[in-house]
Amino acid sequence: MAARLLSRRPRRRAPKRAGPAAEVRADGDEPGAAPEREVLAVCAGGGTGYDIGSLAVASARSWAAGGREVLLVDADASGSGLAKRLSKATHKAFSPSERGMPSLIAARRGIEADSLREHCWTLEVGGGSLWALFAPTHPSGARRSARWLADHAGELAALRAHRWVVVSLPGLPDEIHVELLERASVTAIASQVSDASQLMALRQAADKYAAGGWQRSNARLIIEGQAGISDAIIDAETGIAVVGRLGQVRDSALLGGRARLGDRRVLAAIDKIAAGLTEPPAETVLSSPRLGRPPAPPSRSLRRKKRGHDAA
Repeated sequence: MAARLLSRRPRRRAPKRAGPAAEVRADGDEPGAAPEREVLAVCAGGGTGYDIGSLAVASARSWAAGGREVLLVDADASGSGLAKRLSKATHKAFSPSERGMPSLIAARRGIEADSLREHCWTLEVGGGSLWALFAPTHPSGARRSARWLADHAGELAALRAHRWVVVSLPGLPDEIHVELLERASVTAIASQVSDASQLMALRQAADKYAAGGWQRSNARLIIEGQAGISDAIIDAETGIAVVGRLGQVRDSALLGGRARLGDRRVLAAIDKIAAGLTEPPAETVLSSPRLGRPPAPPSRSLRRKKRGHDAA
């Protein structure tokens, strides 16, 4: 099980300059060994209350805290400023213009494991290591970077020979999402599914992803909040297994900032979900302790009372 996501060391008010990614040995590398790693894509399915980039950071931190060597790739095509928000949450300065997608593209070397660390920032985690490759903040630059990543999706997938990879794909599904999702070994889709309209939006998003060749069997659903629709119905309508439910959590806590008690409970649930993403879908549902299990169907006596009330 992954270790706790967040360190408890005091935070300094003045931002510190984060260092470049340190060169480390990939986890499990032994002579003649080929460790099995994953390429995880985190995206949205219809409405979502979480920032997808923040959820990707929390998943990457969870994997890294368990001793893995992880690469986080910011493939946001809209320019949400993940690096800036991460700087604010952790009180460290991360600048994509100094190191990130712009410098990687300018190097004209593609995505190479040996030189990638020159363009990444190191995020502090216990156990393993976490490199972060940030997209530009400006929407036009972010779009170009996401398009470049899609064109080099094969090279990005090949990095699993060296590191576990987490790709953040915020925004509505488009051709960039589909090309990157095709290369992912597992996809985590976050969505709110509290009514029929949200279920329809999720199904439409899944259909659009699948139209480009994406495999539903590689996908897992993370439901936000107490869903009013059962997991069995969601699975039947979308063809995607539900692996967990999460309660409310502050964005800064997802990014690695100081976490309150309620945040820590949800982060612990993310740890369980992140560990389960590498396993085949199970019949049981991992739920946030704040929410508990999905609501059980009404008992026979309650149904009889409701029919009597309706008749009256």
